[in-house]
Amino acid sequence: MLADFTWDADTNVLAVVAPSGYGKSCLIEQWLSDQGDLFAWVRWDSHDNSARTFWKYVSLALGRLVPDIEQDMGRLLSQSTELNYDEYVDWLLNRLEAVSRRWDRPSRFTIVLDNFHHLTHPDILSSFSRLLEYAPHWLKFIIGSRTSPELGLVEMLSKGRAVLITKARLGFSDAETKAYMQALLGTELSDTDLQRVQAKTEGWPALVNILCISMKSGLLLEEALSTSETTMSEFLSQQLYSHLSSDQQAVCNLLSIPGKFNNELARLLFGDAGARAFREFTRQDYLACASSYEKGWFVFNPLFREWLANRVELAEADGEKLDRMIDFFADGHQFEEAMSVATRTQSWERALQIIQAAYPNHLQLYQSGSLPRVLELFPADFVERQPYLLMAKALLCFSLFRYEESKRYLELLENTLEETHDVGGSLHIGAHFLRSHMLRFTGQVEEATHHTRQVLDALKEQNSPFLCWCYCGLTADSFLNDQINDCVDYAFKSVALAKKAEDGACLIASLGWLLPALLLNGKLSLAEQVAEENLVWLKDRGLDCLPDMVMVYSQLVTIHRERFDLSSAWQDYRLLQARLDSHTDPRNIIHARYVVLFELLVSSGHLEEAQNVVTELEAEVRSNYTEQDFVGFFDLKAMDAVVALKRGQVQPLLAWYQQRQQHRPDVTHRERNLALLECVAELFMQRDCSEKLASIRAQSLENGAIYRVVKADILMALQLSMQGKPDIAQQRMEQALSLAQSAGFVGVFADDLQQLEAFIKKAQQQASLEKYCQQLLALRSALPFSTGVEEGATKAEAALVEKLTPREIEVLQMLAEGKSNKWIAEQMEVSLSTVKNHVSNVFGKLQVTSRTEAVSVARKVELL
Repeated sequence: MLADFTWDADTNVLAVVAPSGYGKSCLIEQWLSDQGDLFAWVRWDSHDNSARTFWKYVSLALGRLVPDIEQDMGRLLSQSTELNYDEYVDWLLNRLEAVSRRWDRPSRFTIVLDNFHHLTHPDILSSFSRLLEYAPHWLKFIIGSRTSPELGLVEMLSKGRAVLITKARLGFSDAETKAYMQALLGTELSDTDLQRVQAKTEGWPALVNILCISMKSGLLLEEALSTSETTMSEFLSQQLYSHLSSDQQAVCNLLSIPGKFNNELARLLFGDAGARAFREFTRQDYLACASSYEKGWFVFNPLFREWLANRVELAEADGEKLDRMIDFFADGHQFEEAMSVATRTQSWERALQIIQAAYPNHLQLYQSGSLPRVLELFPADFVERQPYLLMAKALLCFSLFRYEESKRYLELLENTLEETHDVGGSLHIGAHFLRSHMLRFTGQVEEATHHTRQVLDALKEQNSPFLCWCYCGLTADSFLNDQINDCVDYAFKSVALAKKAEDGACLIASLGWLLPALLLNGKLSLAEQVAEENLVWLKDRGLDCLPDMVMVYSQLVTIHRERFDLSSAWQDYRLLQARLDSHTDPRNIIHARYVVLFELLVSSGHLEEAQNVVTELEAEVRSNYTEQDFVGFFDLKAMDAVVALKRGQVQPLLAWYQQRQQHRPDVTHRERNLALLECVAELFMQRDCSEKLASIRAQSLENGAIYRVVKADILMALQLSMQGKPDIAQQRMEQALSLAQSAGFVGVFADDLQQLEAFIKKAQQQASLEKYCQQLLALRSALPFSTGVEEGATKAEAALVEKLTPREIEVLQMLAEGKSNKWIAEQMEVSLSTVKNHVSNVFGKLQVTSRTEAVSVARKVELL
């Protein structure tokens, strides 16, 4: 069978496709062992079905050959706003082309992708197919799968670029079954017996293997083949089990419960007898085989383990050993394995202990998504008697926006705490925090503050480690109520107390409010310093892996965007993207994936992509949430209006304004920002908004929102200029410039630099403002060309036409037609690397990062 592993010069793929039990992995392992080539093995499971995860592990595998490729690929996968994985494949092919030229490159490097049937995402299949199409001849892939992967194998087979081994080839032939059983049993089967074996097993290697095991244990062939009431595997497993000694049966019972076992665990449970049984199991791979994941660990034959799990009932006397097994895994911080044992054996009290042990210092259950699954396993009556589980259920429901369920569990928790006289304890405090959080995120900020203050005084007296969460709550409430000075004060208290309590989650939550508050407060440098210091603190303690670290990077993006350091802003956004996963709070996901990205795209001049983000956000909210879920966090129509205004289109802003005419803004942070946007609309309508601007400015100055003070001053200057008062307008603008200079603001002017340029040039004559104005005016050359576009191309856009060579324009035209790099290379009769260089030059000159952006920009400046 190993002869089927043939690698011609054009063959890059060998696919082994068959159901479980046909020995795919064993066959691949044997071939690799015989060849002695350099290889890497990646085994997938159902949690890996995302393109980002796929390419992360493929790059890790390639790291055996190409140093630093995993780190480079990780940066590349998180830097683009459009996840076009074909472009990542092109980047990877360039790296591999460089390896092809190395004198010390191996003649063959093989990557095994086992359990490929778990990978069905279209982005994985399309991008991986692209790699297979253009991969260098020395890079080979072996795919092990239960189903045929959708990678265009038929076409590859027809071109001689792939080899396929299926169930029909993996099943034992008559001769192979006869030879295999003779080797294991020492006796030769008659032709009649052989035909009976083949009829029962259909050549399935796993069943032939179990048949041999059973016969070695004393079962006659006639007995093994006579059953008709059960499947062959069930019958043979039962017979095999019945011929084990009682000691071996006891060891099998317990060791089949976890997914893996080793000699240490066997000895812990059964002493020397367990160690002997372990050696017996692992000596012949009949009962168990080595784990592919961890050295020294073994797993049972999957069919035999499945039978054990379904048929063998644990004796009551095994309770003590189960506790030892759970402790064994928990002590090794293998919480998922410990939880698996506890839930499979319905040891609910132990499962509860594991959950408590795993959080907050060990977060595997939370980061892997195990906690939600585990909570569903607990009996409802058990959950309702356990305060900790009630809190966990309430938190889980809240994170999923199931507010009514969350409230129900909170009420049950509070009633339970009253009955147990635990009022004032940590869970009682946690219930108050959660209730406050729910009020806060449904727009009832005053009520949230009231609940937070209820416990603050008591915690002060107790010097409780949870005091940091009280101040964190007050921080959030102050920010939402636009009390920025108070917010900063509360946040610094919360940060200090969180670090004292070593509470990374509270520190991250506090920074999520403190950093934007410092920006608004006109303290950009302090915000950067605070972020840097606390990131180091979190990393030193291994707490930077917490799911909501995305909050910190979101605010760093905003800080660097205001500095108009777009390169650093995009770099932080890549870090943010890399930390977004299914365990991040949905509110933070929405904010990071849409709102932060929208603002960054607008500042970078990518208006079409910014508009797409608004459309995607609207679809996301409509499909999965309600507007109430995100009250106070964004306004979709306002976001539309901002993009349109950048394009020189005023009508969407005016339409948004008309819808809000009957709305009287309250004192919240969001509403005051929207009130400024209303003033912009009124300026376009040539209405006098001086009184409204003066009110906003006074309130913002009083509460510490210096950024908004600067914005109000800019709009007041424009209003005065429209009213024919240029001198007073200039004074107001210089006031804004002076305040912005001391705060370190740049973006507040960069976003509208064309409109404000005359004011800034005149202010440059002031000695105190000269350098700052020069800095702002110098941005003109660095501004994204699409910022402030009205109709037609700007001079900066038109200049791009001159930069592109005729060859690059030719490549650009083919990109617009959706042609691949390979097709372009063949059409132009040049090498693939030459085409890639042309594409890279086009991207650089058009200041874009994807084909879609390149085509969009090219059409805008009439290159296409």
